[in-house]
Amino acid sequence: MKYRSSGRWLRGGKAFLISALFCLGLLAVSVVSRPSTAQQPSSLDACIPQPLVVRTELIGSTQVEGETYHLLIAYEEVDEFGSDLIISTVNGQCELKFWNPMGDPIPFADFIPQVAARQLTLASYQHAIEKVGRDDFDKSVAEAIVQGAAEFWFDEEKWALRQLGFDIPE
Repeated sequence: MKYRSSGRWLRGGKAFLISALFCLGLLAVSVVSRPSTAQQPSSLDACIPQPLVVRTELIGSTQVEGETYHLLIAYEEVDEFGSDLIISTVNGQCELKFWNPMGDPIPFADFIPQVAARQLTLASYQHAIEKVGRDDFDKSVAEAIVQGAAEFWFDEEKWALRQLGFDIPE
């Protein structure tokens, strides 16, 4: 299986960044398990679209005003890349907030609070850095900026990249 970081790779520039990483041979051949600290809570299981999604990988979680938002990569049977899936939990009850199996350019903030969208996007980029390495991630982001992709990035993407030390144009 090829790897794509949950669809949050720099939209507009995401497709560019992904294709650049494929061309450079920097994307892993298989999905590596997250550390045990990133175990998926069983409370999410009831909200995973069944039977379409055959497996998931937890990318990150954040809590806003008593609600916890979990970003997962959801894999369908014939899906080699996975798609973004956000499930929230409150008092052990889950709710599907966002699922984008088509990979359309849609900001998380259209479905969850912006502060949560920013944190989950940051987690997605950190996950990508774990997979491809910081140097290669930095090179890909820099190239996307040079090619003008930044004008298409969502607020949450720009914010997350700034947290990682990038000088992102407004």
